[in-house]
Amino acid sequence: MLPNRPLDFRTAVVLGTLLGVVMGLLNHFVVLSSDKYSSIFG
Repeated sequence: MLPNRPLDFRTAVVLGTLLGVVMGLLNHFVVLSSDKYSSIFG
């Protein structure tokens, strides 16, 4: 079990990072495409 632990931890970190990036991009595009938020942020 010990040899697999660093790999699993690294995979979890990578998946978490990718998920955060994807959610950030989706949020960015939603804000850009929304007229209400566009008027608020300029």
